[in-house]
Amino acid sequence: MTNAGEKTHAAKEERIAKSGAVLLSHNHLALLQALVGFPDHMALSTKDWVRAAVPLVSAVRPGAAGRFWSVYGSVYPGVKTLHPSWVSRERRGNKITAGLLPRGWKIVSGELPTRILGIGLYVPTDTFRKTAEHVGGRPNT
Repeated sequence: MTNAGEKTHAAKEERIAKSGAVLLSHNHLALLQALVGFPDHMALSTKDWVRAAVPLVSAVRPGAAGRFWSVYGSVYPGVKTLHPSWVSRERRGNKITAGLLPRGWKIVSGELPTRILGIGLYVPTDTFRKTAEHVGGRPNT
């Protein structure tokens, strides 16, 4: 169980490629990137978090444009399989908040070598880096 009291299917250890890069799906990457856009890198609910990730997934998934609920349904399970060293979760009332942890930030910012399953090496764009710095830079946790 996570600190939010929900069951999680996250692996006990991060998936690491032979090269030493962290392995993750494009859904996981989109969820991490979506947290960067929230104030203090903290989503106040899981629904808000997934809704923010859907456009990021749609941008890289062929045929997903205009199919919000279909993509939403495929992204939502990824919330429970994100590694706990990337994202913190905490129950607040009837919602679960999620915050980007320093290791998650290193993945998103490109400081940590990362491979996206089925795609290859992840290299953040300059636009994303500038946006992330403008929104608030590194998480403090």
